[in-house]
Amino acid sequence: MENNKTLGAEREWGFQDYLSLAIRRKWIIISIFCLVFSASAAYFFTRPPIYRAGSTFIIESSDKKGGNIAPVIFENNVRPFGFYETLVKSRIFRERIIKAVKNDSTLLLCPDFNDEALKKLLGDLTISETEYDELYALFAEANHPVIAYRFAMISMNEFKRRCQEIELEESRNVVSYVNLQIEEARKNLEHAERDLQEFKERTQISDIDEIEGGLLKKLGEIESQLEDVETQRQLAQANLNTYQAKFGTLKDRQGQTLWNNESPEVQSLRNEIEKLEQLKRKVAEANGISSPQIAAVDAKIELKKNVLRQAVLANHSPVSGFSFSREEESTKDIFNERIINEELNLYTLSNREQFLRSMIDRYRQQNPNILEHAIELAQLQRTKKVNENLYTFLVEKAEEAKINAATGTGGVRVVDEPSLPESPKSSNKKRNIAVAMILAMGLGFGLAFVRDYLDSSIYTVEDIKHIGDFAILGSIPLMKISDLGSGIRTLKNGKKAAINELYYFEDRMNGYRNKVISLIESKEPVVDAYRHVRTNLQFANVDSFVKRILITSSIPGEGKTLTAANLAISFAELGKRVLVVDCDMRKAHQHILFNVRKSPGLSDYMARDLSIEKVVYLTHVPNLYVIPAGTTPPNPAEMLASSKMSDLIRKLEQNFDFVLYDSPPIISVTDPILLSKKVENVVLVVRFGKTSRHLVTDSVSRLKHVNTDVLGIIFNGMERSKGYGYYKYDYSYYQNSYYSEEQQGKKKKFTFVG
Repeated sequence: MENNKTLGAEREWGFQDYLSLAIRRKWIIISIFCLVFSASAAYFFTRPPIYRAGSTFIIESSDKKGGNIAPVIFENNVRPFGFYETLVKSRIFRERIIKAVKNDSTLLLCPDFNDEALKKLLGDLTISETEYDELYALFAEANHPVIAYRFAMISMNEFKRRCQEIELEESRNVVSYVNLQIEEARKNLEHAERDLQEFKERTQISDIDEIEGGLLKKLGEIESQLEDVETQRQLAQANLNTYQAKFGTLKDRQGQTLWNNESPEVQSLRNEIEKLEQLKRKVAEANGISSPQIAAVDAKIELKKNVLRQAVLANHSPVSGFSFSREEESTKDIFNERIINEELNLYTLSNREQFLRSMIDRYRQQNPNILEHAIELAQLQRTKKVNENLYTFLVEKAEEAKINAATGTGGVRVVDEPSLPESPKSSNKKRNIAVAMILAMGLGFGLAFVRDYLDSSIYTVEDIKHIGDFAILGSIPLMKISDLGSGIRTLKNGKKAAINELYYFEDRMNGYRNKVISLIESKEPVVDAYRHVRTNLQFANVDSFVKRILITSSIPGEGKTLTAANLAISFAELGKRVLVVDCDMRKAHQHILFNVRKSPGLSDYMARDLSIEKVVYLTHVPNLYVIPAGTTPPNPAEMLASSKMSDLIRKLEQNFDFVLYDSPPIISVTDPILLSKKVENVVLVVRFGKTSRHLVTDSVSRLKHVNTDVLGIIFNGMERSKGYGYYKYDYSYYQNSYYSEEQQGKKKKFTFVG
C-alpha cells in the first residue's frame, strides 16, 4: 500500500471530533473550568462596590471660537479624540492631579484613601466619546462615593487647565508666526506700490480707462461678443451634425440644400447678404461696433436671411426616381426645414465670427503698445491689491489671536459637573457569571486543543488513515477484569474460570493488563472484535489464502503478543489447525499466556539438532499449538535470518492451516525486519493513546525499505471512556469448552510432513 498521505495532514473537524476531544480530555476541561469559574465567581461576589462619578463637556473646534487664527494657518482645526486620550494618560497631567489631590482635605480625611488607592484612581480615570459629536465624558471610579466625586471634580478642573495651557502655548506660537508673515506682507506691499508708481511715471498712465478713450474696454466687448458667437456657431454645427446623422437616409433621398442650390434667386440673395456683411465691417471701422448704423445693417441682414430661407424652401425639389409615403413626406419636410435653418444660422454666425476677428486684429495692429501697457498696469494693480488685502487680514487676525490667548477656555466647555453618586455602579452579576462560564469553558477547550495538538498519539481510526492508506483489520476494545466478572467461560469440568485465575495470568505477565479470550464468554465484545479481525484477515489477500502472518508493533507495550494469541484462538475455533510461533526471544510471553514450558522452543530448535515435534506444544484451546521462544540466545537476529528459519517456515506452512509469528517491536530491534522478508504478510498492532504517528510512519518506512508491505493494522486497546465507544453484542452460539487443565502443557504427538 502506498503511503500517499502526509503526517499531520490538515482535515476539517466535525461535531464527532469535538465531542471526542471533550470526552478524551474531559479532566483537563473540567479542571480548567472549575478553576477559572471558581476564581471568577469568587471575584465577582467578593469585590467591593464601585462608585462612578464623571462630567460631560464639549470640545469646540477652533473655527467656532471667535478670533482664532488656527483655521487659517493650520489644516486641521479640530483635535482628534486620541489627543485628549493621550493628554489624560500623560505624565504631566497625572502629576498635577496628584499634587491637587494631596492639597484636598476632603480626600485626605477619607479612611479608604491612600497611595495605593490613588494609583488605582489614576488607572481607572477614563475619557470616552458619547453618541453626540464633540461631546465627551470624563469618569472616575472608586470604592467610596466621596472619593469618586472629589477625584472626578479635581480631574475635570486639571483637564480644563491643561487644555488652556496647551491652547495658550499654541496661540503664542501662532502670534509669533503671524507677526513674521505680517512683516513679509508689508515688504511685498511696499514693493508692489513702488513698481506701480514707477510704471505711472514712465508711461504717464494712472488708470486703464484713460488708455485711448477706453480702447481696451471696446476691445474687451468685442472679444466677449466673439466668444458668444463662437459658442453659438459650435452649437449650430452640433445641431446640424445631429440632424444629418439622425436623418441620413432621408437626406440622401432629398434634393438641393442651401449649399448646393443653384437657383438664381438663392445665389442673388447670398451675394446681397455678403455685401451687407462687408458694409457692416466698414461702418464698424468708421463708427465703432456699437454705432446705430451697425444695428440698421444687422436688421437688413436678418431680413435678407428670412427671404433666403423662404427661397431655398420654395426651390427645393426631391431627387427623381424616389417616392415617399405620407409619413416619410412629413418627416422629410420637417427635416429639410431644420437643416436649412441651421445652415442659414451657421452661415450667419461664421460671417459674424470673421467680422469680429477682423475687428480685433485691426485694433491690435493699430495700438500694440497701449495693449501691453494696459496688461502691465492691470497686473501691477492686482498685485498691489492682493498684498494690501493680505496685510490687512494678517494684522486683524494677529490682534484677534492675542485677545483669544488671553481669554481662551482651551476649547473645553463643561456641560455637566460631577455629582456625588448615590449608588454603586451596576455589576450585572448574571452577565459576569455567564462571561466567566464562557471564558472558563473556552480556556478549558483551548488547553485541551493544545494538549491534543501536542499529543501525537493515535486515538481514532481516522488518525491511522491520515498517516497512510492502510487497511484497518479491526479495533480491539480494552479488556478490564472488572468488566469480565459476568463473562467468565465455563470450563470443561463445569467449573468457571475464577477471577483470580485471570489475575494469575496477569501477575505472571508482570502487569500485562490484557487477557486471552479463551477464558472469556463468546458473547463479550472483545471476543467478537477478534472474530471481526479474523474475518478480515481471511479476505485480506484476494489472490490467495493467507496462511502465515507476522504480528508486530512499533514499540513494546502495544499488545502484539496478546493479539497474536487471541487471533490464534479465534482461528482455532473454526476447527483449523493453528500454530503460534513466539519469535520474540528476548522478551517471550506466549508460553505464559498458554501455560506451557518456555524451552525447548524456537531458539533450541535453531541452535540444536532437535526435531520440530519436540518444540511444538498443545495448548488448552483445541486445534491450537504453540512454539515457545525457548532459551534466550545471544544472537536472535542471526537465527531468524538463517536459512534454517526459512525451511522451518516452509514446513510449518505445510503442516498447519494457519501460522502466526509473534515478533519483537520494529523500532526496538531488527528481528521483525529480517523475519518480514520470509513471512511477507505483516500485521501491525497500534495501541490506542500510546502509539504515536511518527512511530507508525517510521515502522512502515523500515518495512518498505526491505520491500515488505503492511497487510493491515489492528487498533488495539480502544477505550470507551476516551470518546470512542464500542457496542456489546449478544450472540446465541457457543464455543467448545476448554481442554482439561491436566492436558495443558502436554505435547501432541503427530508426524510432520516434509
